[in-house]
Amino acid sequence: MSKDKISNSLFEILQKVVYYTPLTKEAFEKGTNAPLTGNYWDLDAVQMVYLFCEVEKMFHIRLQPKQLTNYRLNTIQQILNLLVNYSQQAEI
Repeated sequence: MSKDKISNSLFEILQKVVYYTPLTKEAFEKGTNAPLTGNYWDLDAVQMVYLFCEVEKMFHIRLQPKQLTNYRLNTIQQILNLLVNYSQQAEI
């Protein structure tokens, strides 16, 4: 799967998770390096769990606890990098 396709899928997931305000593609792209729990995204614990569950479901992967430690998946870019890596491994 291409990086653009993965990014579009993450955008769709975040549209579900960020339910309190309409999410535009421009806002999504602007916030790719902002912490998901910081001021820009302001996701709470429940939304983070929902986000990770949706990522696992859509991409048919299982996130490991060590991937969640030390804020390794706390930005859209970090999640995108992980998914691109998974995708490249699956193509081998």
